[in-house]
Amino acid sequence: MKDKLDLILSGGKVKRYHTRDTIHSQNNAEHSFGVASIVAIISEDCSKDLLLHALWHDVHECKTGDIPAPAKWRWPQLKNVLTKIEKELESQISFMPKISDKENSILKMADCLETIVFCIKEKRFGNTHLDEVISNCQKKIWQINDKFPNANAIRLLHDIIGEKTK
Repeated sequence: MKDKLDLILSGGKVKRYHTRDTIHSQNNAEHSFGVASIVAIISEDCSKDLLLHALWHDVHECKTGDIPAPAKWRWPQLKNVLTKIEKELESQISFMPKISDKENSILKMADCLETIVFCIKEKRFGNTHLDEVISNCQKKIWQINDKFPNANAIRLLHDIIGEKTK
């Protein structure tokens, strides 16, 4: 059990946005808390497994580091290798709960929404370098919403951005 706890806690210490100029730093623990909170807000019936998955969704980064999403999108072979590493770590520790495809869509939307929240806070402090990140996350949310509609996620996106999106 201690190994499981050590892995979870070390995953929370990983720094995010290391390839971007930011005014404030964020680690995975802060990000994951935000994702879990958003999951609880946008999910109609939030399961314990979905909440745990939200809290631990980036734990594997204690071994891989935070690889920015655009790098995974640009190089699918990199994404495939990282997915294998993630699955291997999950099987070694065997703690990541299974979630449905619908729950996974909620998790991914919450992940993007939390990223947008962080980037907008950065913009309020004068950081003009994160507009592309916000735009990419908005597009991702709409893509997921096309497959698994979630009115609460879209409402929250609208509230966060403060204008109609799409």
